[in-house]
Amino acid sequence: MVPLKKKDIKEIHITFENNDIEILNTDESINYFEIYLEIFLSKLKINRFKCIGYDLIHIIINEEYDYEIINKNTSIEKFCSVAFISNDYINWDDIIRNKMSLDSIYNWLKDLVSREEWNVNLINEIYNEIQEKWIETELVFKEVDYKVFFLKVTYYPCAKDLYKIYFTLTDKKTNEEFKREMNTWNKDFLNMWLKSIKISPKNIQMRPGISSYWDITKPFDINIKNFI
Repeated sequence: MVPLKKKDIKEIHITFENNDIEILNTDESINYFEIYLEIFLSKLKINRFKCIGYDLIHIIINEEYDYEIINKNTSIEKFCSVAFISNDYINWDDIIRNKMSLDSIYNWLKDLVSREEWNVNLINEIYNEIQEKWIETELVFKEVDYKVFFLKVTYYPCAKDLYKIYFTLTDKKTNEEFKREMNTWNKDFLNMWLKSIKISPKNIQMRPGISSYWDITKPFDINIKNFI
């Protein structure tokens, strides 16, 4: 048998078997599960996390293991399993739901990679890092390196529908950092708006992808002198 290749992880999807938990996480309360999944996924991608044989992960939130559901959702390219959470989740206060959502995802990922020491250590490092700021963890969307400047585009995934976008420009000669809040964008619109970012001697140049919203996503430049 040909050994399965390791693949860079692409996506982590989540579904809820318990409708009460799903409603709780998609209504007015904070959707901790999806926020922490996004944080984990972002940091796993940055660290070139690899899975054996598959690049898609599907997590089902349920109180018990269901072989039929698992088998139905598992394929050659997609691995599916269950993250356990008690049905009492709906009665817990917000602080406990926050902690238990993170721990549930962390324990599931740790079990998934338990045979690979490097991956287990990485999962532990990310978990410890998240606990410093919880849902306020800042994520890197894109980095651009230029001769004298380094630009980091970051965002916070804690909002339900919108991201606050920040640009941090570092002068590599002086190590000075200049951080600015740029805008608040719909999650689905972020990749389109920041499709291409380049730095010239005078400007930060943003070129969006082709879109029917061209009037909103038209190219524009930021003068570096004004930015700093």
